[in-house]
Amino acid sequence: MIINNSSIGNAAHLYAQQNKLLESNRKVTENKSSIKNSKAAEVSLSAEAKELAKAASMQSGEKTEKLAKLKAEIKAGTYKPEAADIADSMLRHIWGGNPED
Repeated sequence: MIINNSSIGNAAHLYAQQNKLLESNRKVTENKSSIKNSKAAEVSLSAEAKELAKAASMQSGEKTEKLAKLKAEIKAGTYKPEAADIADSMLRHIWGGNPED
């Protein structure tokens, strides 16, 4: 094997690149372990916020039940909406509020 200055330079360059990668990986590993050891942010909700969350989840469940009931009535052909309710809904949609406003 012939060793010349260019092959020594290439080998030194590759060695330097490898050391940089190893150092970078070591730093990343240290950062990950320090993040695991640090205390995570804590969030606490007020009693009012907990009540609102509970009410929202109950409303969501009620809406799901109502929707399932309406779908069943439509499928069975027994859904008969009131004309006044349809008109009110259309006016709210157009005006963006209550029809009385």
